[in-house]
Amino acid sequence: MLHVTAGIGVLSVAQTMMTEIFGTTLPKIVDSGFAATYVIMISVFNMCGRFFWASTSDYIGRRATYWIFFALASRCICRSHSLRKASA
Repeated sequence: MLHVTAGIGVLSVAQTMMTEIFGTTLPKIVDSGFAATYVIMISVFNMCGRFFWASTSDYIGRRATYWIFFALASRCICRSHSLRKASA
């Protein structure tokens, strides 16, 4: 249940975050329309992911789905760590 609350929290402030974080850095790109499109895209991918992972869980089982989550998250974290080292 916590992940649902966190996802809703991020969606509720995504436009503000995008405008405040990137608005000063990229003022010609990030305007209110761009930020709104960003929120819409997060929402669409969130919805599609929920349908996809729920269907996958129904097909292969909850335990296997969580192992896939764990493996994908581990890979993404390790990859981002190696990219950070390479850019430093």
